[in-house]
Amino acid sequence: ENQAVIFNGTELLLWDFKTGIIGGAFSTSVPNADSARSLTVYNGKAYLLDRAGRKIMKYTVGDSAISSPTASLENIDELANASDITIDGSIYIATNGTILKYNSGVKEEFNLGVSNLPDNTKLYTENGFVNLYVLDPAGRRIVVLSKEGAVVQTLTSSQFNDLKDFYVDEKSKTIYVLNNNQLLKVAF
Repeated sequence: ENQAVIFNGTELLLWDFKTGIIGGAFSTSVPNADSARSLTVYNGKAYLLDRAGRKIMKYTVGDSAISSPTASLENIDELANASDITIDGSIYIATNGTILKYNSGVKEEFNLGVSNLPDNTKLYTENGFVNLYVLDPAGRRIVVLSKEGAVVQTLTSSQFNDLKDFYVDEKSKTIYVLNNNQLLKVAF
């Protein structure tokens, strides 16, 4: 509720944004800055993509410390080129122009309704969300997919000229988009 997990390039830290205290430095099984991508939190665990190790590491997040690193997925060749992950119980991975879906460590069929996604594709979903959201910087668009991969909606704007990252509030049907140095608010 009051905590965020931060990756500083060599370790994971806990930030209590209510008190402003940063602590709980943890470096065991944390990939280096060149290999690490996509830090996300799901169900009291922090997940970090380790491209060089071809795995997704899972860390337990406590009130004052991070501990218990384990590989959530490992020995997955496609992770070497992955740009992002998101988790809602299943793990979705943007890699090699497509999106992969894993559930309980097993690859599931995912019939992606778009193709040729760029190397810097970003993904977003949460537990309880109806859809999976895809930020496609090269295509200058946000694609809304069903959890089975079908295209539900495509959002474009003349302002989408340097898409970096995004956050989705599905309940209020609002997407916050980091576009270059601007924060855009997109209703859908």
